[in-house]
Amino acid sequence: MALYDLVDDSGNVFRVRRVGSRFFKPSRQDFNEEEFVTHIQSIRSLPTSSDDVFICSYPKCGTHWVYDICQMLESKDVAKNPLRIFEFPREGGFESPVTVGSHLYPHELPDDILKKKSRLIRVCRNPKDVAVSYYFFIGENSTNDLFPYKGNWSDFFQLFIEGRLTYNSYFDYIDIWSAFEQEHPGFVHVVFYEHLHKDPAREIRRLGKFLGVDPSLLEDTVFIEDIVKTCCFQNIKDLKKIKHPGEYRLFVDRLWRKGEVGDWKNYFTVAQNEAMDRVIQQRLQHHDISFIYEL
Repeated sequence: MALYDLVDDSGNVFRVRRVGSRFFKPSRQDFNEEEFVTHIQSIRSLPTSSDDVFICSYPKCGTHWVYDICQMLESKDVAKNPLRIFEFPREGGFESPVTVGSHLYPHELPDDILKKKSRLIRVCRNPKDVAVSYYFFIGENSTNDLFPYKGNWSDFFQLFIEGRLTYNSYFDYIDIWSAFEQEHPGFVHVVFYEHLHKDPAREIRRLGKFLGVDPSLLEDTVFIEDIVKTCCFQNIKDLKKIKHPGEYRLFVDRLWRKGEVGDWKNYFTVAQNEAMDRVIQQRLQHHDISFIYEL
């Protein structure tokens, strides 16, 4: 497995797979460099259908949480199977209809999505909480035993600011997806992580409407409140451990760490907060985005 090392200012290594200028997660699967590049490049030609749902986000923005809400809306039950990330090589591929997650840019996804009118959901989260969540997901103190990153929070913070991570820059991701959404108005349903915390019933109804759920169900207070209760962050985390025992149960604690809005305040120094604010101002000033940083 060919790997590429991103090195922080203290010399700690963050190991990735590289395809052109894009960085991807290393895999336990035995794919050599050529096979992996071919796989990534072939994604655009994969077939999709109008029933397929792609939940797209930068890492650690709430992809898995939104997936379970989608499953509850469509089947009235918590997902029986863990969310599959579309770009991870998988024997046998995917069969429609399917709901999958992805951290790719829109132009890296299958061309069929626009042609067949597959449904795109983009999950967005404030960059300060994303940075902290990402650090604990891949850091030495996580349960990541594949290629743990051994740098401290300050080392990681600089990698995040510079976009030298798996899936590259958070801010590039926002730029590219926002441009796509402007080019294709109404095609992408945007969900804000913080809004799901602040007013879950409203966001679940919005999501259900986009997915084509029966309008009478969306007006059913009992139905909506059941989803709100079942899919509250801590509850869904506990349910995942019950439904998916074994090795995946350990992975749940990485995917579902705290789920808080404002956890960044426990880790950012004053200087880091000021640095992040400058980057946010520089990179996002032309976007119509108003993040919530605490509740």
